[in-house]
Amino acid sequence: MTTIDKELDEAINKYKYDFEKNYSREKSWNLCYEAFRQFRRMKRIGEEEKKNASLELCAYLASFGMYRNSALLAINYMGFLEIMPILFDKKYYCLDSLDVEVCCNNISIVCELKEDLKREMNRIKEKSHGSKGITDTLVSKIIMGAYGCTVAYDDNVRKALSELRQKEIVKFTSFRHESLEELYNLYNSNIVNKEFVKGDSLTPMRKIDICLWYYGDKLNRDAKKGKVV
Repeated sequence: MTTIDKELDEAINKYKYDFEKNYSREKSWNLCYEAFRQFRRMKRIGEEEKKNASLELCAYLASFGMYRNSALLAINYMGFLEIMPILFDKKYYCLDSLDVEVCCNNISIVCELKEDLKREMNRIKEKSHGSKGITDTLVSKIIMGAYGCTVAYDDNVRKALSELRQKEIVKFTSFRHESLEELYNLYNSNIVNKEFVKGDSLTPMRKIDICLWYYGDKLNRDAKKGKVV
C-alpha cells in the first residue's frame, strides 16, 4: 500500500465516522446537492423553488464555514437568488453526473461556470458591500454544493494538494482546468474503488474533496502540534 493510499483510507474512515453522527455537518452537502438535483428535474423552476435552493445553499455554506470572517455576513439568502439563473442555466445541467468520463469531458464547462459565478458574485458583493473580490474558495464551494463537479479549494484542500505536489502526484493546487484534470486522474488511480457510505450517491469530485479535506485537516493539525512541541 502506498503512502497516499494509507492517507486516503484514513481520510475516508474519518469521514464515515463523522457522517454517521446525528445532524452531521457532512450531511449539509448531501442536503444541498440533492435539493438542486431535484429542482433540476423539474420542467419549470419557479420563484419558490429558487428561494428554497438559495436557503439550502446558504445553510450548506454556513455549515462548511463560509460565513466565518466573510463578506457573506452582509448578505442574507435573498442575495443568492441573483445567482440562481446561472446555477439553473440548462447549459450547465451536463455537469450533474456520477459518470467520471462525462465529468472529465466537461471540465471546460466547469471553468465557464466558475467565471460566470465569480462575475455575478462580485457584482452582488459590490452592490451590498461596496467592494469586489470573490475567492475561488467561495465559488468552488458553491459549485460543489449545486453540482458536485469540483472540489472546494479551501485551506485544507490546498494543504493536501501542496503535500501531493511535494510527493510529485499533482502539479497544481488552485482552481483551474489543469487541476481538475489531475484530480480525475487521482480519482481513477486511487479512489474509484474505495467505499464511502453505502447507498450514498457521492459524485466523483465530492469523493475527492472528502479525501483531500480530511487529509489536509490532519496535516494542519499535525503542523500545529509540531509548533507546540
